[in-house]
Amino acid sequence: MARATITIEAFVAKDPETRTVTGHTITSVTLPVTPQKKDGNGGYVDNGDTVWYQAEFWDEHGQAVAQEVHKGQLVTVTGNIEIQTREKDGKTYTNTVITFPTISVIVRKPSRGAGGSTQTRQGGAQASVDEPWAATAQTGAQGADAWGQESPF
Repeated sequence: MARATITIEAFVAKDPETRTVTGHTITSVTLPVTPQKKDGNGGYVDNGDTVWYQAEFWDEHGQAVAQEVHKGQLVTVTGNIEIQTREKDGKTYTNTVITFPTISVIVRKPSRGAGGSTQTRQGGAQASVDEPWAATAQTGAQGADAWGQESPF
């Protein structure tokens, strides 16, 4: 038996929706994907219509997704692809559903200047409270970490 699998990376369009069907909890995550191409200036521009995917997570997996995934998060979803068609009022509608999916939230580094105060560290180095890794990189092999604690390394 052949299976069509897909992996997509997208921003979650809205908070996950949970419903109960025949004693099972199903959590749906809506993911829009718009094809893009390079614009010649180092950026990207939209190049086609947006395709909307629904990833369906069942029972305990769905409950965990509902707690951890939120609108606006960047995620990667991999699963089997299923095309569902239905007719209503003489029109045909197509849904693209990802079944038996796995999901990963992609944690992105905060953008510079995105709030957060700076603090002066030993030696006069500045470190952002929101970006402790910047100060840690400045300490070298020895010295205090971003929170002022001595590092054993």
